[in-house]
Amino acid sequence: MRLKFWGVRGSIPTPGPTTVKYGGNTTCMQIIPDDGETFEGEVLIIDAGTGIRELGLELMKLPKPLKINLLITHTHMDHINGFPFFVPAFIPGTTINIYGPLHYEKSLEEIFAGQMDYSYFPISTAQLAAGLNYHELNEGEFEISSLKVRAHYMNHPVLTLGYRITDGTSSILFSGDHEPYFDIMGDDSSEDEDDVKAIVEQQNSRLIDFFNGVDLLVCDAAYTPEEYETHRGWGHSSTDHAVDWAIEAGVKTLVLFHHEPNHSDDKLDEVQEYARKRARDKGSSLEVQTAAEMKIFS
Repeated sequence: MRLKFWGVRGSIPTPGPTTVKYGGNTTCMQIIPDDGETFEGEVLIIDAGTGIRELGLELMKLPKPLKINLLITHTHMDHINGFPFFVPAFIPGTTINIYGPLHYEKSLEEIFAGQMDYSYFPISTAQLAAGLNYHELNEGEFEISSLKVRAHYMNHPVLTLGYRITDGTSSILFSGDHEPYFDIMGDDSSEDEDDVKAIVEQQNSRLIDFFNGVDLLVCDAAYTPEEYETHRGWGHSSTDHAVDWAIEAGVKTLVLFHHEPNHSDDKLDEVQEYARKRARDKGSSLEVQTAAEMKIFS
């Protein structure tokens, strides 16, 4: 089982000469088998940021009709706003199963339709020729074709799921957007301080269990440690967090992801070397890589 990146940037697309090496499209990746492009005729995609546009063009080369499974980690715009430009959605006979976290204010279908309201886009979801099926998820396990998928709640300002995918021989995990659990409201004088700390420790422990022993971990590492201090509570992690989690969980390969829009190719090179040094200094054999558009990991 392999993973191919089509969009690696966080928050907003960042085209330009300083982002050519790693890419400027927002989150989108494709899970592919070792011996082809589909799992028993089914396509598996995670997130629909701007990178999904080019992926859609590539999928049009496959035999029709297409059956596509789209896992959405969460519905912030950098993870869904490429969908209106996803060509297979306009093709009769295409089936797209969209999986995402259950929301209590709006359904997943309403959120997808909202960004294609006529105020924002000339074509509505009701006009798409493909058949769209929405599946709202809580934590748990389910199957897509021959794959087992485990969904786990992450820590982000909107309901967010990370996905761990296994094919019986290998495993890939995408954290989605995430930062460590910590006590935002409490202080040293809080009567509930001990209870809050216990909950935080429990949630961070559950995260390590989710990551445990995975072959390939694609993890939010948006910030340097210094940047994280001024972005605490924004829902993203630092390089230190990603490396330390991967080591503690016994991960084989860590891929740094959700690149900060202001990070140039040169900066990401520096971040990668910093992360590798941190792993070495901790006596770990962890392999550290950086997500780049069109790059394939196995």
